[in-house]
Formats: sequence, structure tokens, C-alpha cells
Amino acid sequence: MAETPMAAINSHMKAISEKNLQDLRLGSEYPFVHIDEFGTKYWYETSDEMLDFPTWNDPDFGGAEITHSIVISSTGDLNVYLITVQLRTVQQEPGERVQAIWAAARQEDDWLVSWRQFLGVI
Repeated sequence: MAETPMAAINSHMKAISEKNLQDLRLGSEYPFVHIDEFGTKYWYETSDEMLDFPTWNDPDFGGAEITHSIVISSTGDLNVYLITVQLRTVQQEPGERVQAIWAAARQEDDWLVSWRQFLGVI
């Protein structure tokens, strides 16, 4: 578990990048919400359902790295970040850059990523 909101977001990104479902499970709050760039909401009641997320099955996805983040809202128990992400191809070459809004929520002494909204390619 993560001790800070940004640590939760970094851990969540690392789990996605490495396609590590176990770490994704540990660092996410369920039900989990993902909103795509068209506003469509995807609800994941459990981490097993997140295997349907396109990243897991994209053969060209080689990972991702947060290159920039800024807190856009903080209520004490919920921090919301605007993040910029550099995607990598399976050959580890730079791919598209994208932006998203991610939220980390406090769960007792730990922080978990509770939702994310994909904004699109920049």
C-alpha cells in the first residue's frame, strides 16, 4: 500500500506498465471507475474485471511513465491529479503522450487509486 497519494498513483502506473495485476489489485479501490475520452464510464467491481481494460491486451503496449503531474484538487482524503504520460511501444520506443485525471483516496493509513479519466492524446 502507498503512504502518499502520489505514491499510490506511481504504483498504479507501474502496475499498468508492467501488466502486473497483483500490484494493480493492491493499489486500487473497488469498485474502480475508468472514464474514457468520450465520457464513457467503465465500472470494475473487482480487479479481475480490469483484465478487460484494453492496455492488458494491446500487443503494441510496452509500458508507460508519468512525466508530469499536478494536484488539481485536494480535500484531505481525496487528491486529484492531472498527469501527463509517455507511452512506450513494445520495442521500448516513445509512443504517444497522453493526459489523464487520476484520483487517489485515503483508506485508513494508505492511499488507493479510486478513479481515472483519460483526456486524450496530446
